[in-house]
Amino acid sequence: QLDTTPNFQMDDYFIQQYKSLNRDITRGMIHTDNHCKTQERHAVWSPTIKQAATDTRYWTRALKFMHANPLPTRNTSTELAQLKEKLEKARTKLKQAKQNDWQHRQEHLEDKIRRLVQDIQRLQGILFKLNYYKSKILMK
Repeated sequence: QLDTTPNFQMDDYFIQQYKSLNRDITRGMIHTDNHCKTQERHAVWSPTIKQAATDTRYWTRALKFMHANPLPTRNTSTELAQLKEKLEKARTKLKQAKQNDWQHRQEHLEDKIRRLVQDIQRLQGILFKLNYYKSKILMK
């Protein structure tokens, strides 16, 4: 069995560098996830499901990264436990959101209809004003 415990103490500078690198890699992963999606899209009509799926992917990747690149400090196990807890919360939130999938779909459609009705009313108002001005111009 290999001994994976570091035989040196990291000073604050290297810990900050490690955290900075970790932050940059995480940001890159999020950017890639947002712009290069090839996986199945989750219900596009539900921002709740979309956000829950994004959170779940984020915490899954963060946990995988921490397992692959443990920070040689004393509180790595605490950080892993916190990540696991956050991932479990995100998974629970996604599961609940998917259970309410039909409700989200209905809310999305109702909101879309509401916005379309508002647009139609606004356009009818503009059309009424245009016809009014047109009749004023023709009467002169």
